[in-house]
Amino acid sequence: MAVSNSDDDNQKSVESTSQNGLLPIATTNIQTTTTDDNTTGIVQPIELDKSLTQSAANLKDKEGIMPILDLSYSGLEDSLESIDSDPLVNETSYSSSIYLRAGVNKTFGSGFENYSGFGQSVGVGCHRQIRPHWMISAELNGSRLRTGDTAQIDGQTAYGFTQFENQYVVTTKELLRANTTLMAHYRIKRLYLGIGVQPHALIALKNETDQSVSNNANQSDVGTSQGYYQWNRYRRLGGNGVIDLQYQIVDDTFLGIRSSCGFNNSLNIDHKTLRLLQFEAYLKLNIR
Repeated sequence: MAVSNSDDDNQKSVESTSQNGLLPIATTNIQTTTTDDNTTGIVQPIELDKSLTQSAANLKDKEGIMPILDLSYSGLEDSLESIDSDPLVNETSYSSSIYLRAGVNKTFGSGFENYSGFGQSVGVGCHRQIRPHWMISAELNGSRLRTGDTAQIDGQTAYGFTQFENQYVVTTKELLRANTTLMAHYRIKRLYLGIGVQPHALIALKNETDQSVSNNANQSDVGTSQGYYQWNRYRRLGGNGVIDLQYQIVDDTFLGIRSSCGFNNSLNIDHKTLRLLQFEAYLKLNIR
């Protein structure tokens, strides 16, 4: 059996005021209907009195309350899209990479003295991005440098009543070096400009020796020999200044050129100075 409540019993009026007593919060009539089959009350809000709306507006003006602004997501979406589309801001921007490099080099002596032939270099390195446009790198390389420094060594040997003079002309054809290259790079899109230092150690050198024997009457050539040696004519340790330029061909492949010049004399003697100038073209491949 359905029970119907009269409109007078269901009519409820609620009125409250704010703590300062300036503005009524709300006055509304709520109509509910209840049946046996459905015990859920249906709430029907009644439109507020226009005087209350005007009172709220007057209070806002009096108290200097800031108006409520519309919340729009368009600006946020644009900001997120700009971050995603920026190649400098992504989850791998500041990760490290390991790479291999190999190239050919050309070496010049002091005063751009040209040495014949081309050398080679191979190495492994690691680079890390530390700022949106800045990177640092460290490499361990092995280099074969073609040179042409010549030294003449005289000696004397006596046989019986005749005195012979031995002469040696030693030409250093190659230097084998191990070096560590430390650089900072600045990136402009696909172009990387780097500058750094390159400590190096002399592993061995290749000498070609021409020997001749002479006396007061004549001179004869004994022969030529060559091989890899350690020689105290050259310093074992040294350092270079390095300028590097790379271009990113594809994601993990770079083509680069590099120039290095010695800080100190490569020779371990005082009467001659040899600062090697080296130019190199190489290919770099990221492997991780």
